[in-house]
Amino acid sequence: PDEPAALAMVAAAPLHFLGPFEPLARLVPDLRAGIETFVYFRSVLSTTAVLEFIEDPPGPMLRLEHPNDELFGPENAEMGLAMGARAVAEAFGLPGALRGVWFSHAPSAPLERYDAAFRVPVRFDAPCNALLFHAHRLSDPIDPDAGARLRVVRAHLELVRRQLEQQGDPPELQEIRDAAARNAAQGDFTSTGLASQLGVSERTLQRRTVGLDRSVRSIIDEVREVTAREMLADDGLTTYAIALALGYSTDSAFRRAFRRWTGTSPAQYRRSLAQSSA
Repeated sequence: PDEPAALAMVAAAPLHFLGPFEPLARLVPDLRAGIETFVYFRSVLSTTAVLEFIEDPPGPMLRLEHPNDELFGPENAEMGLAMGARAVAEAFGLPGALRGVWFSHAPSAPLERYDAAFRVPVRFDAPCNALLFHAHRLSDPIDPDAGARLRVVRAHLELVRRQLEQQGDPPELQEIRDAAARNAAQGDFTSTGLASQLGVSERTLQRRTVGLDRSVRSIIDEVREVTAREMLADDGLTTYAIALALGYSTDSAFRRAFRRWTGTSPAQYRRSLAQSSA
């Protein structure tokens, strides 16, 4: 009684509950870009949620609406905004950027519980559910090295593409590898995406690779391996961030794949890089 259960659940949840948004937060230059990216890719977290970034008065605010709000009650909105507030404070590293929180429902616990959880004024029976931001904080840099790190990642992927082009294999295999590398730069490591990049059906792609004594998966994994090696050279990227960039849902799946490719773990590979450069 008198405890907002939704807020307690969010406080206990690991930050990687946000999936790819957690490492992505380190690759955007400022809070505005982070919010806009979150809104643009909202379907990654929910295909039915409505997220809208509003800068008109009384904004700037991030408005949240979900069809399940009526079904599950106020806890649904409270969980969504509480996780958003955690993302701003912990993933983006800007705890002072929020100036308020709005809920369209009535409180289900004493107001001081909400104030303590959000650390900003919380208004109930508001026009919508929203996180309100200080306008002057939207240009705050999330990570002064984020832009450089993003360029490093892109440069690594471009290097992958060039390395694969230079290998002395049949032109048709080079063409497939090049297409796989182009997809890698977009974070696409699927056979469907590779077939689309080449303008053929998946079945046709499979026939071509079999004719080259290869498989679609082996070519994609080759691109993944080269990409992984390059990205592991950047100590600013966590294995979780690299795993997501390579199309894996967990870092454990990436670690198993990397050991299969190289016979060593990502951590051991990084240590060997550090020793060789020392």
